[in-house]
Amino acid sequence: MRKTLLLLACGLMGSVLSAQLTLPKTWDFSAWALSSGIGQETTTIDELGIYAGVNTTLHNTGTVTASNYTFSDNFAATKRFQLNGAGYTSGVYSHLPTQRYIYFDVTGKVDVKIWCRGGGSGSRVLYVTDGSSILAQATSVDQAGTIFTATKSTEGAGRIYIFGDTAVNLMKIEVTQNTTLVTANTAKEMVNVFSAGNTVYVKNVTSPTDVSVFSTDGKLVKSSTVKNDVAFELGTGVYLVNTKSEKGIRSQKVLVK
Repeated sequence: MRKTLLLLACGLMGSVLSAQLTLPKTWDFSAWALSSGIGQETTTIDELGIYAGVNTTLHNTGTVTASNYTFSDNFAATKRFQLNGAGYTSGVYSHLPTQRYIYFDVTGKVDVKIWCRGGGSGSRVLYVTDGSSILAQATSVDQAGTIFTATKSTEGAGRIYIFGDTAVNLMKIEVTQNTTLVTANTAKEMVNVFSAGNTVYVKNVTSPTDVSVFSTDGKLVKSSTVKNDVAFELGTGVYLVNTKSEKGIRSQKVLVK
């Protein structure tokens, strides 16, 4: 009987963690109770999967503490959800995190908008992946607030992972179905990134734009601020090019041959 109950409990936990979100979904951590964190075990709070890892030193992952900060869009956060360290071990980045990450399951194309801050001095990177590739990433410097959006652009079911390269504070997460139709006028307004041979082109730059290029293992390859269209050469491979301007933040993958 005990074995049967244990198997039943494990089955119920698995079904809960694999449940698809009902969209739109928002986690505003200002509304969460203080210290709603976890120890060494995986748990689910309000449909958000939280995983610390098997190491007992990771006990503070997911802790919610008071932290006031107003973002550029006037969202005023009063609490932070602390990741408290990298989502991977031995300093080796992985698309599929192994510790200190949060996750949720979705179906179809979705947008994941995140309000976050660095957890201390220096640059802190927050990744959003599907377990096999980076959907978007953003860097916060010296606890500055950052807002960015990652897009799952494929149909079907999938799991989204969120984790940092070190301690990062999450203030709010919003998940919505992606139903954007890119019109001709919209396309003309957006910063466009594409490759031809070993050259990457950044086009339609009409205002100061931060351009950051990352390799598939999450390493920063190139970073600059441009005021006009630019082109630069890269080695063979797949890269994620982030552009940030008054038009917003956009992540685009390019294949360099």
